Amino acid sequence: MVNKRSTLALVLAALSVACGDDPLPATATSAAGAAFDASDASIFGQSDGGAPRVSLPGPPDAGDVQAEVAADASQTADTGSGADVAGSDAAAPTTIFGPRPASVTVPKNWSKQDKWPLILLLHGFSATGWQQDLYLGLTARVDKLGFVAAVPEGTKNAAGIQFWNATKACCNFGNQPVDDVAYIEALIDEAVAKLKVDPARVYLYGHSNGAFMALRFACERPAKVTAVLSLAGATDIDPKWCKNTLPVNVLFVHGTLDNVIPFNGGANLGNAFPGVKTSAANWVGYDGCSAKGEKLTDINFEDILLGNETNRTRWAPCKQGTQVDLWQVNGALHVPLWNDAYRDAAIEHLLARVREP
Repeated sequence: MVNKRSTLALVLAALSVACGDDPLPATATSAAGAAFDASDASIFGQSDGGAPRVSLPGPPDAGDVQAEVAADASQTADTGSGADVAGSDAAAPTTIFGPRPASVTVPKNWSKQDKWPLILLLHGFSATGWQQDLYLGLTARVDKLGFVAAVPEGTKNAAGIQFWNATKACCNFGNQPVDDVAYIEALIDEAVAKLKVDPARVYLYGHSNGAFMALRFACERPAKVTAVLSLAGATDIDPKWCKNTLPVNVLFVHGTLDNVIPFNGGANLGNAFPGVKTSAANWVGYDGCSAKGEKLTDINFEDILLGNETNRTRWAPCKQGTQVDLWQVNGALHVPLWNDAYRDAAIEHLLARVREP
C-alpha cells in the first residue's frame, strides 16, 4: 500500500520534470523532451511569436477540432440543464465548459450560500491538473477554507505535453493556434453562471508555465480576476507587454535556487524572461503602488530547508486597495517541498483579496 507521503513524493518527482518550462536550459535537447524519446523533438526549436489564434480552442487532446464544436464553444456558458443553474439546490456540476472541460470541486455546503470565491489552478508545463492539485493541496481545502476550485488542463502539443500559451518565453514551443486567455475567460464566465461564483472574488493560482499564464491573463483581462499567485513564474521581458487597465493583486513566490525558471531570469529558445524581482517591480508600477516595500516577518514554508527560509515583502497601498507581494524562498528549487503552513497561507492570501468597486 502506498501512503500519502509516498504518493506526494512520486508526484514531486514527476513535477520536477513536468514543470520544466525551459526546454533548452543548456543543451539542444529538452529536459522534458528527454522523457518523451518517441516524440518529435523538432517542436522545441520554434518560437510561439506571431502564432495565429482562434477564439476558443477545442479539447486538449483533439488533433483536428470540428468547426461546429468551435462555433458552439462560445455559447457553452449560456446553456445547460436547469440543474446546473446558479442558485438552485441541485448538486454542483463536476466539470464546466464541455468543449474543454475543467474539473470542479465545491464545498459540502455549496448549496447553502449564494456567492463563493473561485480559485482556478493552472498546472506547469507537461504537468497535469491532478498532479498540480495534489502537490499544492487545493481541492483538499475547499471545505476548510470555503471556496470553489476549478482545475483545467492545458492543450497538448505534438509530443503530447500539456502547455499554456502564455508568453514567447513560455511555453507554446510548437507555435500552436490556441488562445488560452479566451479559454480561461470562458471558464470564469461559466463558473459565475453555474457555480454561484462571486465575480469580485476570482483568483488564479499558477505554477511555472501556469504562473506565466496567470500573469498574462491578469494583464489582458484585469476585470475578470481579483488576484494572482505566481509560483515560479515571470512576466514578459517587455514591461510594456502588460496592458492592464485595472489593478490586480499579485503574489510572487519563487525559490532562489530555482533550476528551471531562475530567480534572476533567463531565456527559453532565445526568448528572455525577467527575474522575479523585476517581475514584481513591473507589477508595482502597473498597480501604482508605493515604491518602497514593507518587510514582513520571515516564515517557515518549506519542509526540507531549515529555519524561516521565506522572506516576505509587500508593496502597498496600491490603486483600488490592491497590493503586490513577494515571498522569496531562500534555497528552494523549482518544486519546493511545501509544508501545510504554506498550502494554507497561499490560499488564504488569495481569498483575503476582494475587488473594490
